[in-house]
Amino acid sequence: MELSTFKIAEEINYKKEDLKNQLKSLNHGSWSLGVEIRLKTGYAEMGRDLTTTVKFEKDISVEICAAIKNIINRHIDALDKEFNEL
Repeated sequence: MELSTFKIAEEINYKKEDLKNQLKSLNHGSWSLGVEIRLKTGYAEMGRDLTTTVKFEKDISVEICAAIKNIINRHIDALDKEFNEL
């Protein structure tokens, strides 16, 4: 394996492990109790780190969790495919 290919494979594995750790973190909370999302609205590079908060409860928060997990799993699958193509 060439060094450049190895570095690409290594980067893919790092990204995949990060996503898997995020999935584990998602399971540490009780989503049915609600979720609070903090969104950045400002320009941090200009010294304006403004945020707004959105709160969801019960069924909606459980659906949000499922959607996030689905998105993360799709990214993991895409990284697996990219790795296998190397």
